[in-house]
Amino acid sequence: MAPRVSIIIPTYNRAHLVGDAIRGALAQTYRESEVLVIDDGSTDETPALAASFGGAIHAIRQSNAGVEAARNRGATEATGDYLYFLDSDDVPQPNAAQTLVALAEAQPEVGLTYGRAREVDFQGRMIRVYQPGYEHPSGVWPGIRELEHLLLNNYIHPGACLLRRRVWDAVGGFDPACGSAFEDWDLWARVARHAAVGYTPDVLLTVRTQPEGLSQRFGPENYLRNKRQMIDAAFADPAVASQLAPARDRIEGIYLFDVARLAYAVHDVGRARAELRRARARYPGLLADAEAPGARALWLRLKLPQAATDLVRALKHRRGTT
Repeated sequence: MAPRVSIIIPTYNRAHLVGDAIRGALAQTYRESEVLVIDDGSTDETPALAASFGGAIHAIRQSNAGVEAARNRGATEATGDYLYFLDSDDVPQPNAAQTLVALAEAQPEVGLTYGRAREVDFQGRMIRVYQPGYEHPSGVWPGIRELEHLLLNNYIHPGACLLRRRVWDAVGGFDPACGSAFEDWDLWARVARHAAVGYTPDVLLTVRTQPEGLSQRFGPENYLRNKRQMIDAAFADPAVASQLAPARDRIEGIYLFDVARLAYAVHDVGRARAELRRARARYPGLLADAEAPGARALWLRLKLPQAATDLVRALKHRRGTT
C-alpha cells in the first residue's frame, strides 16, 4: 500500500491567496493524500473560502496562535505517513509530493527530503531560488553532512520539503519558542541530527512573497538568537557533536560574519570591523567560502576609513531617495 501524505496549509487572513494553494495541493499527481487547512483565527473570508471546497479538504479553525501552532495542529490532526507543510501564499508543482515521496521511500532512514523553490514578487518577477549554496549531489546522504551546511544558512523552504511522520514525532515539531521566526530552519537542523536527508535539484514550488508576509518581520536579533541556539543545541547533542567537531571553526566563523554583516547593515561600523576580525581569526578561509556570500565584499568595504564609509552610505541613500 502506498504511503499517505498529509498536505498541511496554515493560513491567516489570506482569502485572496489560499485558494491557489489549496488547488495546488488538490492537483498533486500523488493521489494517496489528504489536504488539511488550518485557519489560525482569520477575520476575513478565509473560512467561507475553505468551506467552498467541501469534502475535498479537512478545514480546521482555531484561535489565532501563530504559524508554529497552526502547523503543529495540522500535524496532530493528520493521518499521513508523511507531512508536507504548504504556506497559504505558495503554489506547489503538480509533481512535488510524488517527487519527494519517491526520494524518501528509497531508504527507510530518510527523515526529510527537499527540492528547490523559486521565489517571485507580487508581479511574478523572479527574486531568488531556494537551493543549497554549495554543490549538493542529488539523492540521499547522512544527516550530519546536511547539518554542517544547515548550521551556516537556511536554504530549505517548507513547501518544497517532506517530513517522515515518525521522525517528526521523535524531534517534536515546530518550536513556538522561535517566535514565528526561523522555526522551519530550527526543525530542519533537528531532523538532520536524527535522520538521513534526501535532495533533488528539481524546482518544486513557487513562493509568492507578500508585503505583509512573516518574512518581512524577521529581524537581525531573531536571526542571530535562533541561529545561536541551533548551533549550541547541535554541539550539545552527544549523538552528533563528535562528528560535527571538525566543522566547528567554520560554523562559528560564519556565525561571527553574520554578526558583522548585520552590524554593518545598521551602520555600526566599529562592531562590524571587530566581529569580522574575530570571524577571520576563527576561520581563516572565510573570505573565499561560497557559503559566506558577501564576506569578501564586506571586508573590502570595512578597509575604508570611517569617513569614506559614511560618504558611500550617504551617496547610496541619496540615490535611493531621488
